[in-house]
Amino acid sequence: MLAVGLSREAIAPFLERTSIHYSASRLTIACKNSPQSTTVSGEQQQIDTLEGYLEQEHIFCRRLKVKVAYHSFQMSEIATHYHQAIGQVEGTNHKGKRPNILSSVTGTWISHSEMQSASYWVQNLVSTVNFSDALTTLCSNTTDVTIKKLDGSHRQSLRMHHLLEVGPHSVLQGPVKDIQKIIEGPAAVYHPVLVREVSALESFLQAAGHLYAAGYPINLSHVNRCTIEQERPMCLPCLPEYPFNHSRSYWHESQISRNQRLPKVKKNDLLGMPDSNWNPLEPRWRHIIWASDLPWIKDHQVRTLRTICIRAITDSRR
Repeated sequence: MLAVGLSREAIAPFLERTSIHYSASRLTIACKNSPQSTTVSGEQQQIDTLEGYLEQEHIFCRRLKVKVAYHSFQMSEIATHYHQAIGQVEGTNHKGKRPNILSSVTGTWISHSEMQSASYWVQNLVSTVNFSDALTTLCSNTTDVTIKKLDGSHRQSLRMHHLLEVGPHSVLQGPVKDIQKIIEGPAAVYHPVLVREVSALESFLQAAGHLYAAGYPINLSHVNRCTIEQERPMCLPCLPEYPFNHSRSYWHESQISRNQRLPKVKKNDLLGMPDSNWNPLEPRWRHIIWASDLPWIKDHQVRTLRTICIRAITDSRR
């Protein structure tokens, strides 16, 4: 998949130039992000060709870090299986107020019954993501004063003052700014819940704080976890940064080093540490004695011979 800084109409000639080199075009517009941004999806070889043409014209393009060509012909191949897999899922029988839903498939408002159908989600899998059209519909033709209706349809014409993106990163911040440039009236304030390389706790609390300051009914007690009766969860900062599978060791260490680092007995000044080939019936010790470490050794001598060995044998018998 390739993000391109061109509109859907402007990128069409580049798609035609690319298709000339292949028997069948395998490139599609996967996402219409904004009037100046689209995402192309398809076979990798054709993506490479398209990327080359765009770079020749010095047009912005960036590869997405994905292994699957979403919203392309590849998704059409699994559409039937996908429909069968989710076809038996039943929706909830919630009878309270429900939020109005603006579809990124059609770019228009849709009902809850449509959202609960398997065919809609199959269409969502294989169709172009019309984010630009959906956000334009959301922010256009709105008013601050409206007449309330029983079916709640009046909420579809309320002016948007704040936009909250719930996702792993603020990827839609750029497209939102591009779309707001062509919409009349004051622009809505954008807030991301998560930002890459920023503490998730910090970014989430910052978004909640901005919405609370703007007058939204944010329960700060729940946000700050001040009224929860149960024990508060704690972060575990010392967890390993790899899957929890310790059956295989990636640290190669000799037995001598391990015994010295994790000794089972206390080190003796004369004997040192038990040797790696230690046997209770035939004990062995390993040690290197330096007079600089044990100054009293200089005084343990008879004539010219030091009596370290006798003292060591005595210690070993204890």
